[in-house]
Amino acid sequence: MVLVSIIALLLLDRLVEAKTDWRTRHAPEVIFRRWLELAYRGLPAWLARGLLWLLPAAIVAVIDYFAASWWDWLFAVAVLMLVVAPRHSQRINFELDQGCLAEDTELVSQARRVLFADSRYRPDAINARITGQRLVLLGYSEWFALLFWFVLLGPAGAVFYRSTEWLARLNLTDEPRRGWIKRCQQFTLGVLSVPASLVFAVLLMLAGSFQNSLQHWRFDRYLGFRHGARSWLEAYTLGLLARVGHSAIETEHKDIALDRQAGLSEQRFWYRAANAVQLRAQWFGLGLLALLLIAGWL
Repeated sequence: MVLVSIIALLLLDRLVEAKTDWRTRHAPEVIFRRWLELAYRGLPAWLARGLLWLLPAAIVAVIDYFAASWWDWLFAVAVLMLVVAPRHSQRINFELDQGCLAEDTELVSQARRVLFADSRYRPDAINARITGQRLVLLGYSEWFALLFWFVLLGPAGAVFYRSTEWLARLNLTDEPRRGWIKRCQQFTLGVLSVPASLVFAVLLMLAGSFQNSLQHWRFDRYLGFRHGARSWLEAYTLGLLARVGHSAIETEHKDIALDRQAGLSEQRFWYRAANAVQLRAQWFGLGLLALLLIAGWL
């Protein structure tokens, strides 16, 4: 049922236009933020964050446990549709590609604002190399990490991963910036990232330049923090993925696209190659999952 659920998710993701518009407005994360704001009005910060952290996954786990086989499958697909790709990675890639093709700096800037929303890069420091790294990290956080925990722990695992990610990055104006519960959520996100990022890094190597990626395999904490990591453990994993992902990208126009004087039309080759390598890595992961299920190891 796991493989069938993921295939159904991929098909529905392409077919349901309403979901596309919903993602463009970041509706899932906005709703989650409103729930947290409402909880803050009557509860202490630690209790509000704790309830929103654990309660959704617990409810999903109970429903999934008692659901019949076919209802269980439909429920899993519905849950995945709610929490997968909340920043709408397909639209970001499309706007970036079309903006570069038309030399439309405004459209490219719009895509980059969403792409770099959680990073610590200044707008004037963004270049083709860093943007390519972000595209790889976007594919990882939007799709792969969530589906990784769905395969291991079911719908509850997917909900727990996404709620942990949102709470670890969410900052409200009237809450302590470094409360103990938020530190726990940020550390937990790092723990959840370790196995998922290692598997994705290997898949990136298989999907792109294996030898070049192997030479650049290093846990770069500084690079991870630049890309928006909230804990030292997450920083190591994001830094690794950024380095391996960049090294795995293969294109004939690499030197031209990464040149400091390159225009948007030249950078487009690099962005397309970055998106292609992370997509191939995810398809390799799906193929590996199918083999493990056929062999009876999962």
